[in-house]
Order: sequence, then C-alpha cells, then structure tokens
Amino acid sequence: MFDISPTIALAVFVSAFVLDFLYARYTYYIISMKAEMAATVSFVWHMLSASVIVQYADNSAYILFMCLGGTLGTYLTVWQKRRTAQNSGTPTGIATAGFTHP
Repeated sequence: MFDISPTIALAVFVSAFVLDFLYARYTYYIISMKAEMAATVSFVWHMLSASVIVQYADNSAYILFMCLGGTLGTYLTVWQKRRTAQNSGTPTGIATAGFTHP
C-alpha cells in the first residue's frame, strides 16, 4: 500500500524533531528576554531550514542572508523589548510574560 523508505522516514522524523525542539527553545528565549540565545537559536534554525532556499534559488549564498536576517531580527526585537521593560521599571522574564497559574 505505502512504499516508505525507512531511511527517508527516519530523516524526516529527526529533522521535524530538531526543528520543533529549536522552535520551542527559541520561544523560551524570546519570553525570557535572552536576546543573544534567541538570536543564536534563530541562526541555527534558519541554517537547518535553508533547504527551502536552495530549492528555489540556484545560489546557496542566499542562505547566509536568510540566517543573518533572522538572527538580527530576533536580536533587535528582544533587545528593544528588554530595554523598554527596563526603562519602565517592569521586570523581565518568564514570570512576567503574562502567564498565570491555573
């Protein structure tokens, strides 16, 4: 019925696992206002998902621009939010991110 290659199935599983792990870690660092760590995870996440860029562009150098854009965007967003919170005297971090305990 299904012609599934175990090697390809394993590769798809591992890549989905790693990308979701990185996404969760990225979200955690964003909420924690850790700009450096969020930017680093963003770079790795974009590097791993760069196969989309390679498929649509013949020049793989575009991967560098994708990674740098994602890294800089993440860093500046968290840096600005952290700076705004510090200037207003609002504590930063997970405890103040709007999460409430049930």
